[in-house]
Amino acid sequence: MAKRDWHPGELLELSGYFWKTCTLHAAVKLDVFTLIIIHEFILNNSMDGPLFPALFSLNMMLGTDSGQAYSEQQLMDMLAAGGAKDIQRLPIQTPNDSSLITGIV
Repeated sequence: MAKRDWHPGELLELSGYFWKTCTLHAAVKLDVFTLIIIHEFILNNSMDGPLFPALFSLNMMLGTDSGQAYSEQQLMDMLAAGGAKDIQRLPIQTPNDSSLITGIV
């Protein structure tokens, strides 16, 4: 897979899913690999919590044509389908239940 630099506002395609770089906060290009960092309001795998990510998902569904929040497993599956390895959720605490998921391409 060819390495490349990401540019703000550009659409990224990972396994058929489109992400704006404002959602895909960082793709750090290093000499050997690219580290992908997703900072998002991540739902649990049953898609019913935590509260803030669930409310965010409801807001996305009401305010956009096809917006939604994704579960941890959905995000990890998308990264894996896009060729990412060493996918993990980083344990951080934020006031609004946002989280980080990383993968290496």
